Amino acid sequence: QATNRLIVYLRERNLSLRYVPGAETQTLISDEPGLRMVMIGKSNTSNSSEVAWVVTRLYYQSLFYMVFVAPEDKFSTYQPIFEQMIRSVRMR
Repeated sequence: QATNRLIVYLRERNLSLRYVPGAETQTLISDEPGLRMVMIGKSNTSNSSEVAWVVTRLYYQSLFYMVFVAPEDKFSTYQPIFEQMIRSVRMR
């Protein structure tokens, strides 16, 4: 539910963003299960297509989240960096 609320909030900030159904994957964040979802939309500044990864994990009773955004045509260049950032998160 918290992840869904975050998605709604992000869509309110950028009306062109749309969630890609079926493009969610389980991931580990600090050795605990998390969820990675894909959103696609237009940049608010350049009107070019962009891809956003929304990564969430419950942490105690709160939602920890990260949002990674890159131009759609360059996303494959940034993807390994985003994956490394996700792997490097350590929560205590």
